[in-house]
Amino acid sequence: MAQQDAKQVELGNLTEEQKIPLDSLSSLTGFPVDFIKKELLLEEDQLSLAELRRSMLSYLESNSEMLQG
Repeated sequence: MAQQDAKQVELGNLTEEQKIPLDSLSSLTGFPVDFIKKELLLEEDQLSLAELRRSMLSYLESNSEMLQG
């Protein structure tokens, strides 16, 4: 439990361009790394907060019709 709390604190202090490993994002969201990479069209095993925002926005825009329908 303390290790997970440390990861959350660490992720809470991120700068826009600081890279984080996808396994940290996976442990916070509960989604497997492979699923995150596939859905957000990622190739690397780490990304910055700015890259995560761009990828998520692109994902939402490309799936907005499906989400509304």
